[in-house]
Amino acid sequence: MEKEQLAEEVVVEMLHASQALQELDSVWKMELRKLLVLKQLLNNGIMNPSALASAICIRSRSQMTRILKALEDSEPPSITATRNESDHRKIDVDITKNGIAFLQKYLQIRIKHIVPILEDPTAEQEAITSVSFMKKISEKKRPPKKKNVKMAVSQ
Repeated sequence: MEKEQLAEEVVVEMLHASQALQELDSVWKMELRKLLVLKQLLNNGIMNPSALASAICIRSRSQMTRILKALEDSEPPSITATRNESDHRKIDVDITKNGIAFLQKYLQIRIKHIVPILEDPTAEQEAITSVSFMKKISEKKRPPKKKNVKMAVSQ
């Protein structure tokens, strides 16, 4: 695995682990969740608010609405939220070029600090182990995937 790619994974999984393990104050929690929304949209493309909320462990519709509104109202906007063309009851959320630039700048700042540490082979192996561990932690806090929920309901 390339060191920059590993460093990015470390940053992203640290965000997930922070959300799962710490009692963060509401201001930081909001910023953390905005970053997670942007990362989800970058990775997955257009998503609806429910799928985004599920992906970043938000159970409150109003909380998700506040996060999306803040990202949409930022100057310049980081996301767009538009009516779904085939079902006007649904909303499609997408990341803007400005949202991508903001997320990339954030990640690059963090990655710059981590890459030099990864030059040490021991540190690189520890980072791989830590990323794996943080993924396990954050997956424990994520809601079950719909496939698992359906199976549980049908039993």
